[in-house]
Amino acid sequence: LVEVSTASQNWWGRDEMFWAEEEKLMAAAAAVIQGLREEVLRETGFTCSAGIADNKMLAKLTSAMHKPFQQTLLPREAIAPAGLPIDRLRGFGGDMGRQLQSALSISTCGELVKFPAQKVQ
Repeated sequence: LVEVSTASQNWWGRDEMFWAEEEKLMAAAAAVIQGLREEVLRETGFTCSAGIADNKMLAKLTSAMHKPFQQTLLPREAIAPAGLPIDRLRGFGGDMGRQLQSALSISTCGELVKFPAQKVQ
């Protein structure tokens, strides 16, 4: 049994006339990925999680949200990286991330985006 949040029910339950083309494509991707995950389970006995988002980084982050055998779709309007810890970003989980957090006295992506790129570099 998969637990579905009220927000998720509201998003999926909208009348089709209120869906943007981009959202229809993401929904189609979710259906394809669901089929692939089921096939992996059937053929190998292994479960896998998946993330569907606008880009690879967000898809990877969302795939880790509901393990071990679920998928997460992240529509563009739901993206709110402000509270995301910096160490969740690829390449910022080790020493570099700790140095960045210490040097700028920050811990979230929302705080990071307030700094000019040159200062972060």
